[in-house]
Amino acid sequence: MELGPMEHPVFDIDGWLERFPVSANLNAPNAPVVNVSQISSPVHACTLFQARKAVHNLIHWGKQVPIDVFVWSSGEPPRAYLTKIGGRPYRPAGRSWPCDRSGEPLWFVGQFCFADSRDLVGSTPGDILLIFTEKEDYGFRNLQFEWHDIDTDKGDSQEHLPPSHSPFDNLHGHILRTYTYPRGRPIEACSGQWPLIQTDVCYYHSLHRMLRIEGTQIGSAPFWIQTEDMLPGRVIATLSSPCPDPHSAYPWINHPDPLFPANEWPRLEHDKWRLMIGDRGGIYISVDTAGELHYDIQYY
Repeated sequence: MELGPMEHPVFDIDGWLERFPVSANLNAPNAPVVNVSQISSPVHACTLFQARKAVHNLIHWGKQVPIDVFVWSSGEPPRAYLTKIGGRPYRPAGRSWPCDRSGEPLWFVGQFCFADSRDLVGSTPGDILLIFTEKEDYGFRNLQFEWHDIDTDKGDSQEHLPPSHSPFDNLHGHILRTYTYPRGRPIEACSGQWPLIQTDVCYYHSLHRMLRIEGTQIGSAPFWIQTEDMLPGRVIATLSSPCPDPHSAYPWINHPDPLFPANEWPRLEHDKWRLMIGDRGGIYISVDTAGELHYDIQYY
């Protein structure tokens, strides 16, 4: 895999659009209904880009804000310090593992690497942000964070990890630079042209998922599942529950085959260890002027 000047592998949206053409013209007679979803799989990113193009003249977009959103591959990244869920955290070998008040080791949730996103977030206390949580059957609580810098002498080896250090399916992110439109709104006179583009939730999320992208991202203007939060400082990253399309080719970038046949849906045992933050929720992270981290958890 060629990484080029970027640290993360880059998601080539132009190349993937050829694999997932939604429609030559979404506004044509008998055009298919298009679901604009949270970005996890390649098909999600391709649908978003094509849906935005189709409704370009139906929206007052307003000011664009750049973000780096991540499309997922299965397994460890090509470099240990890159953005990931689960797997092995990038931290000094031999450093004591974070624990809760009772001494129980925390679960490693995932990590963000900001090396490719300095122009978006500015200075941060480190290059890589690790996220840990207390063990919970449902939901997350009392998150702990660690900052680390990129250093080839670092990187935990398997023998330094506690048993069951991270139960979550291991994924790593391919980076996609794009834009969000936090002040966008539909043109009222064009509202009758919207039914071709919707989601499995409602019209509200259809529109807002095109304006503010839902998915794991680095940047200051995320998709807020509930209300726009007033976290101290500036938002720098959002970790979203990965929700691959189970019936699409390439549910993960490096997994060509669908996860399930068209008439079969995942059961609890299939999804047991896929990271699920509440009900398809997300963790929003900000940093204040003193370098202190703050977070909020929102879900459906």
